[in-house]
Amino acid sequence: MSGGVSDSLIAAYEDALNAATAPDATEEDKAALTSLGNTIAERITETLEDNENREAYTDLVTRISEAIYDSKKEEIDKLSDINESVNDAQTKVVSKIQEQINEERQRRENEKAEKNLSDLQQQKAYLAMQTGGNPLEMLKLDEQIATAEEEYQDTLID
Repeated sequence: MSGGVSDSLIAAYEDALNAATAPDATEEDKAALTSLGNTIAERITETLEDNENREAYTDLVTRISEAIYDSKKEEIDKLSDINESVNDAQTKVVSKIQEQINEERQRRENEKAEKNLSDLQQQKAYLAMQTGGNPLEMLKLDEQIATAEEEYQDTLID
């Protein structure tokens, strides 16, 4: 292409664009992209002045647009993958925290049930020592102890 933009110049621009838009791009990468952009702009001006190569100009603009699109699409895809990984990790962390909270709540409920059961057994023992054991009171405490033991066992199963 005389006065036009060569395929090698387009390829160099695509490479420079990729390098300059990479996360670890240096100032040299950005300067190289600017320099190639200026060279391409000069060639476009020459091409448009020739007025014969409008199709080459359209092709050039299309190829540059596609190169920019492809570069940005790759970045978006990478960032989407990273975002998905972060969301998955966050979900796992939240789930684990919720699991630990539930375990702590269960532990506290178990302690309360054990204390209640212990208090009832102590009350029964005290009643038996003090009065020789009022049969009605003793029966009532036995029922309360049995109910408390059953409830505690149910919470352990759950």
